[in-house]
Amino acid sequence: MNNRYALTFAAILCLTGICLSFPSRAEDAKQDSSPPKESSASEGSALLEQARTRLTEYQSIKAELTERISFQDHSFVAKGSYLQGKRNQVRMEMTVELGSNRGALLEICDGNILYTRHDIIDQTQVTRRDVQKILQAAQKTGGRFSESSMIADLGLGGISGILAGIAADMNFKAPVEDELDGAPVYIIDGQWSDEFLSRFKNDPKIAPKDVQLPPFVPEQIRIILQKDSLFPRRITYLKRNPGGKITSPMLILEFSKIVFNSKVTNQQFEYVVDQAHPPTDVTEVYLRRFAQASQQKQPTPENPPPQQ
Repeated sequence: MNNRYALTFAAILCLTGICLSFPSRAEDAKQDSSPPKESSASEGSALLEQARTRLTEYQSIKAELTERISFQDHSFVAKGSYLQGKRNQVRMEMTVELGSNRGALLEICDGNILYTRHDIIDQTQVTRRDVQKILQAAQKTGGRFSESSMIADLGLGGISGILAGIAADMNFKAPVEDELDGAPVYIIDGQWSDEFLSRFKNDPKIAPKDVQLPPFVPEQIRIILQKDSLFPRRITYLKRNPGGKITSPMLILEFSKIVFNSKVTNQQFEYVVDQAHPPTDVTEVYLRRFAQASQQKQPTPENPPPQQ
């Protein structure tokens, strides 16, 4: 195997997944009926929630997708397409080329089964998740895992799910009106909540704002919404330099050539299993996680429930 770029491709695909799903933290999510965070009352959070609602009203969404990745001393561009239907139907394809080598990512769900395929140089890995089993099991955990948080954690729900993951642990500033490519837009800047930052504290005396985050975790996120449709044209993950100033993005996710409500078929969300690369079913990993969470919540003789 020519592994000159193997780690590079792996970093691109993993970094993409980390940035898109890291904020969701499904294990710590509350039920949908829980009171909203104080920050959710801000103008930025309210507009973001409107954008999420608007996204679910479309019959379909098609778009071209470009990712610009800058991580440590490396910069790359990945391109692909995005297709969203109804009932958790999602298809996202990304490719990146370095010299004669190629890496690819495919995430496809027909609403019931989610397949994720990574092709890195001459290595292929395919995973399978039974979405319905996972969501049904999540409902039995007493609110530890909500359906909306699991949809975001799995990468389902399309762009709406991505926004849900971002909003889970962030506080947002008021939106600012501007233009992007001559079209009016809203710009919303977000930063981690103190609760989220506290998860990375090595010393309880350190203030959340002074916490040093791992290299793969951004400090801030900027979301640009089209003013008329509230569609997220661009999502930028920003990393701070050692001096403490935001200087450059670590990942830019940009959508273009967006088409709403075009005709799509169920076949476009079906994955054809490659017999040479059979998928590894990881559904049980989630189910075991849920079972452990439920057991932890059950009272024990040494720690009985409080008397009413």
